[in-house]
Amino acid sequence: MSFSERENLPQVALDFMNSDHAEAARLIARLEALTGVQQADSYDRSAIAQALQALVEHTRAHFAHEEREMQRTGFPALSCHAGEHERVLGQMEQVHRHWHAAGDVGHLREYVTLLPHWLLNHIATMDTVTADFISRQSSQASR
Repeated sequence: MSFSERENLPQVALDFMNSDHAEAARLIARLEALTGVQQADSYDRSAIAQALQALVEHTRAHFAHEEREMQRTGFPALSCHAGEHERVLGQMEQVHRHWHAAGDVGHLREYVTLLPHWLLNHIATMDTVTADFISRQSSQASR
């Protein structure tokens, strides 16, 4: 699965999450392009490192923002959702470390091919429920 068509991303009830998800899809698509099989003879290792770093930083910031909103509104499944964030970010950081240690494009490509599936599933399940809750709580608080 490729993120060449970001319009297929599910939309949730919060604009900041939709914007962040679109940016994540853009960053993943960039890594897909940079690590693609057709690039086998001419990988731009510097561009790959920059794109991977940007994805890690974006993911870390996005997860932190979501978690602050979950805390602010008393989201009851915060620990479950934050635990998934911790797992995914830990895995991403491990891949990042492995890239810098070994420069293994094949390993990175395998990881990057899994990300679209995970992101789509995460948005459609956890993020949809979370965004609905935060949106409702925020609109009730503003009354």
